Amino acid sequence: MPPVLVARLWRRSASAAGLATRLMAPICFAAALWSNASLGPWLAIGFAIAVLVVLSGLSSLLPPARRSESWAARATYGERIWMNRLAVPVCQADARPVSMLSLAGITGMAVMAGGAWLNDPVILGGGLAVYLAARFVFFDRLGALYVKMKGAHPLYRFWAMRPDNDNSVRRRAASH
Repeated sequence: MPPVLVARLWRRSASAAGLATRLMAPICFAAALWSNASLGPWLAIGFAIAVLVVLSGLSSLLPPARRSESWAARATYGERIWMNRLAVPVCQADARPVSMLSLAGITGMAVMAGGAWLNDPVILGGGLAVYLAARFVFFDRLGALYVKMKGAHPLYRFWAMRPDNDNSVRRRAASH
């Protein structure tokens, strides 16, 4: 995928709606799994897969982030740094808590999915609480990682900036 398209997709993901979509996807997946009691197992699994496909494509339709320094944007750019940590290493003091929070979030998602499949509201609620708590702290830590790394490495310094040129002004003036 060309770097320009990758940058556009990340800017769209950096909006509050993009972050909310990624946060809500497992919850919608669990809701679809819950339907197995009424729809049957195969239809519920198909419904759950359809929910994930729709939500994964939704981020490309969202508007880009308006502010590059919002909490959602910092978390998203921190997530991008986290995914790039093999190319540009991240300090172990930052990496360890983020790894543990990621593991806690995955565990919460698994418990939530199991509770949904069993139609057990207590298990589902416990998994949901662990998932949401871990994800919010995870996103907060990723935002702090972005703030730290954007000053430490030149690659990250300009991620949040949008190109500022007059091409769009010329196009608008020509169309009027």
